[in-house]
Amino acid sequence: MRAQLDDADEKARLVESAGALGNRMVEAIKNQETFPNQENEHNQAFEIMKFMVMTLKEEWPFAWNY
Repeated sequence: MRAQLDDADEKARLVESAGALGNRMVEAIKNQETFPNQENEHNQAFEIMKFMVMTLKEEWPFAWNY
């Protein structure tokens, strides 16, 4: 199910906002920006995934080999 926007001005604002966000993401990737306030969360997520892969290496051989 896809929502339709009846307000053309609102739709234009959303499209512009989405484009600006996309441009911002491209710049962040291109400049290899880091976000120190998120680093701890990323490390925790990595450790959880590492544990899962190690625990499930028989069921997830593709992840274990990676």
